[in-house]
Amino acid sequence: MTEPPVVRASTGALFPNVPAGQPIEYPFSQSDLEDFKQGRAFVVVYGQATYSDFFHVGHWTKFCTFFGAITGGYTAKKCTDYNDIDEN
Repeated sequence: MTEPPVVRASTGALFPNVPAGQPIEYPFSQSDLEDFKQGRAFVVVYGQATYSDFFHVGHWTKFCTFFGAITGGYTAKKCTDYNDIDEN
């Protein structure tokens, strides 16, 4: 099994209601796009955020989300099972 691609980003202070995004581009073919539009394909994004709070305590949050219709007997269970936070 190959490892999924990894994207790393770093930022300073994050303020409420201020977007802080890194655009990520993936090369989808026209047939990929059509499969997505017709519900024959979907995109799943897994991520993990790590940070230190005001008291310098380290934290992590794992998240998963998907885009598109999930059909054909597939479920989002693996995605929702991945979501987790530390216990700090």
